[in-house]
Parts: sequence; structure tokens; C-alpha cells
Amino acid sequence: MSTPGQSGPAKRDELYARTIGRSGQLAAAKRRRQRLLVTLPAGLLLLALTGGVVAAVGLSGGPKHDSRVRRPHGAGSSTTTTAPGALVYRHFSPLSFTAVSLEQWWVLGEGAGCQGRPDCQEILQTTDGGQHFTKEPAPVQPASSTSRPGVRFANASDGYVYGPEIYATTDGGARWVRQSLPGPVIALEIGGDKAFALACPAQQCGLYSETVGTAGWTSIRLPTKGRPGYSQLSVSGSRIAVTEAVANGPKPVSFLLSTNGGASFVSRSTPCFPGLGGAVFVPASQTDALWAACPSGMEATPYVSTDSGISWHSASGWSSGSAPALCGQSSLGPCRPIFSNGLFVAPASGSEALALPAVSGAGLVLTTDGGSSYRLVYRGPSSDVLTWAGYSDTSRGYAILSGQSGGGLLETTDGGRAWRQVVFRS
Repeated sequence: MSTPGQSGPAKRDELYARTIGRSGQLAAAKRRRQRLLVTLPAGLLLLALTGGVVAAVGLSGGPKHDSRVRRPHGAGSSTTTTAPGALVYRHFSPLSFTAVSLEQWWVLGEGAGCQGRPDCQEILQTTDGGQHFTKEPAPVQPASSTSRPGVRFANASDGYVYGPEIYATTDGGARWVRQSLPGPVIALEIGGDKAFALACPAQQCGLYSETVGTAGWTSIRLPTKGRPGYSQLSVSGSRIAVTEAVANGPKPVSFLLSTNGGASFVSRSTPCFPGLGGAVFVPASQTDALWAACPSGMEATPYVSTDSGISWHSASGWSSGSAPALCGQSSLGPCRPIFSNGLFVAPASGSEALALPAVSGAGLVLTTDGGSSYRLVYRGPSSDVLTWAGYSDTSRGYAILSGQSGGGLLETTDGGRAWRQVVFRS
């Protein structure tokens, strides 16, 4: 995710790919799009892994797997014609977002009437920055209560769909081949030409990696002693943070940090309470900054580090003198946030970050001063939930909203201050 001061399409695309977990050969993209303006914002995320060598299922003994994806009966979004030859996928509910440039994205989601059915997922792809989408087949996943489905692409050809099972494509999603990892994959991110995944056999998550496009997953040996695996993965270019799962005892949760693409890791402590977990997030920009989310039992507190996790300070937004009203009790603007234990931070740099959920329902706040103050930039219906948010660069970001209103994909072009909804149309 390059440095904040860099500019130009190539730098922005490079940063874009690292932030949202996908990278590789990026084409410099012109912005040739006009978007419909709507106010809306951003969400959550899960991650984890362990060791051992793995390979594509078709290369090993045992039952063969049909790698060709078949469209399940009854799957597909409800569509409505809006112009001659154009369709709007009105009941498509996004679950995961990935992009390799400002122009080319993939969105994994559920079609009409899916109601959580894993055999009802599909992928919408755009090559013109969201003006138009085409529907692609998605691998059929088994039902799972522990692994949220996701999609990540490294470049225009190579990508992954993960969850209870993991699949790879080398032709942009036209064909998916099942791969093998020892357990459900709860997180997968791209850094350079490497894919990193947290796979969780028997809830003991470990970290694995492969060179994109090779179908050769291997276990990464990490410098830990007697810890029960990992629970969070964050990747930005060559910087990788892996948060360890909750361990009993007096010590706070630790995290492992690599600044060389996973070649080596150092172990450091989070600022979180012992026994209560936490998560560490790597900013989009390539700096020494890190953010952490620390639950306390009733609420959570964000923290920020500017020295790669050696020291931390609170980023709760409660330190300013004349603090405004609590978030959610006033209109969009400055407010004092109260974060739930499910706090997720999407940092752009050491000073700018999105955090959610900030209020009951779909609430999103933004800080531009390292957590000294916040402003409410989106407030959705109480029946909806922001499930993920991420920056492409310091100005552009995306978010996923889900809930009874149908949900959607949200986009910002001003660093998160205003949001609009992407319309899924052919």
C-alpha cells in the first residue's frame, strides 16, 4: 500500500491492491466512470492459520473432485430491466469484495432467495469501475457456521474463493479448481505475489502461503510458544500482522509482525486485556503504523502505534476537551464513539482510519487525527450491519452493508467523509 504522499494511477493501483488484499501486475487505470450518488458506508472482517504442506486435491490420492463449477438450481439474482439491454441485480447481497485496480473488481454475494444457502452464491465482476457488471459462476461451498465466505484476486487472472473450502482460478473466474488446506479458511489476503491464509483444523488456526497461481500451499513456521493458534490476519504489501488467539494467563494477546513478506516474523504484545482477545490491523500506506482493536467485556477501545507495535496509545476519541455528543445521538458529524466488542478498524495510515460498528446498527466513524476525535460519516438502519471496510488509497475506500434492507456495496472518493452506493447493473 505505498506511502500517503505518493500520487498517480500506478501508485494508487499498487496501494489499492495491497489494501484490499489483492496485488500483482496492475494496469494503470483511468477513471472513466460516473456514479449515482447515494449516502451509505462500511464494515467488518475475520481471519486465521497453522502449518503443513498442502496441494491441489486433484493431484493427491483419494476421490477426485470435479473442478468445473456448476450453476446450482435456483441460484441467481433477481434482475430488473432499467434500459434497453440493461439489467439491475436488485436482490444481490454482497458478502466479500476484492479489486486489482480502480477499474476491475469482483463481488461475491448471494442471489435472490438465498437466505444464507451456500449453494446460492455468485460473483459479479466489473472492468469499468462499477458502471457495469457481468455475472460469473461461484464455487458451491458447504454450509458452515464458523467460516465466512470471501473472494480475493491478486491480478486479472489469479484469484481465490475461500470459506469452508478453498478454490483457485487462473482465468479470471471462468473456472475454479478446489485446493486443499487442513481446515476451513477464515481469512485470505494477498501480498505481492504471495497469498496468505489462516486455515483452522479443529479450531487450531495456522498460517499458510503459496505463490499465486502455483497451487502449492505450505505451512509458515511462526515464532510462538504454547499458544492456541491465530485469530486475525492483516496484510498490506510486504507487511503482515497475525494476531494470536486468546490464551489463558496474565499476558496480553500477542501478535506476529513481518515486514519482509513473511520471510521472518517478530513477536510483540498488543495493548489488549489478557484473556479477552484483540486484533491488529495494517494500514493501507506502507508506514510503521499499526492499529489494534481491544475488547474489554462490555465495550472495545481502538489503539494506534507509530513504531510497528513497540508502543501503543489509546485512539478512543474521548481525550479532547469539549467532546461532542455520543455518536448516534446527533446528525452526521463530530461525535464521541462507543465501540462494541466486535470493533473493526480499517486504517489508511497512522492518522486516518474508519472504525465500526460505532453505534447500534450500521454506524461508521472516521478519524483523521490518530483517534483523538471522530466524526460519524454513515448511519444506516438499525436492522443493517456494516460487515467490512477497506481503503484503496487515502481517498478511495469501499464497504459492505448487509441486513434486512438488502445491503449493498458502498464507495467513498474523499477519504471516507461521504459515501455512495454502487448499483449492480449489466
